[in-house]
Amino acid sequence: MANLGKSDVIQAVADKVGKSKIEVAATLNALEEVVTETVKKGGSVILTGFVSFKTQTQAARSGVAMGRKWTRPAGKVIKAKVGNKLKNAV
Repeated sequence: MANLGKSDVIQAVADKVGKSKIEVAATLNALEEVVTETVKKGGSVILTGFVSFKTQTQAARSGVAMGRKWTRPAGKVIKAKVGNKLKNAV
C-alpha cells in the first residue's frame, strides 16, 4: 500500500465506515485537537493497542561532535509509542 496523507486517510475511513468525508474530517480534526490539548497540558492519551502520546521532561545535554561542543537546553518533548496491536500487525 502507498503512503497516505491526511486527505487519503479521510477518504479511506469514509469509505470503510460509510460516512461522508466531511464527517470523517471533522472527527479526525477533533481527535487532533483533543490529543494536542491533552498533551500540551502534560497529560497522556492512550488509544489502546494503537498508539499513546505523552510529554516528558528532557534534561539538558551537551557533548562534542566533529570537534565542536554543543549543548541542548532542558525542555519538554513529546513521546509517541506504538501499541501492540499495530506492532504485531506489521
